[in-house]
Formats: sequence, structure tokens, C-alpha cells
Amino acid sequence: ALYIDGSQHVGIGGITNPSVPLDIASSSLGSTVFNVRNQANGATIFQIGNASSGDGTFTVFAGNGTSQKLTFDSNGNLGLGTNCPNYRLNVRE
Repeated sequence: ALYIDGSQHVGIGGITNPSVPLDIASSSLGSTVFNVRNQANGATIFQIGNASSGDGTFTVFAGNGTSQKLTFDSNGNLGLGTNCPNYRLNVRE
């Protein structure tokens, strides 16, 4: 469901009192929260999702969601090319 309040804040996914300009609720852990598609062919350009662990991990995928590119974990670590960053900045070649 989509809700727009008097302040032009938008709530999606059951949010009826958005506190920020765009407030999105996910119905389950491990799901895609935001998906950007190519208008011409419908192909997914990138996705943003949350971890199935529910620990606050945030992930950005390229393409159809099978190529994980960026992971922010609950400890504040950033992983590029890895879903389990062990350091503040963990880059996998």
C-alpha cells in the first residue's frame, strides 16, 4: 500500500505515519526492499535488501539480486564484493 501524508511524506508497505520523506517497511527478513528496473526491458538494475538474520545488515545487489556488491553490517563494517565484512572496510577482488 502507498500512503502520502499532508507533509508529502510517503509510506510504503503498511506505513501510514511516515516520519521521513520516504518510509518503506519490508514484510519479511531477507527480502528486497527497493528495486530499480530498466523501463525498456524490465531488467533489474539494482536492488537493496535486508539480511535474513535480522541483525540490521543492509545489502546492495547488482542485476537480478544474485550479485552482492555492497554490505553494511550491524557493526558498521563495509564489505565490497563480500557479504561478511570482517573489517571497517573489507574489499574482495
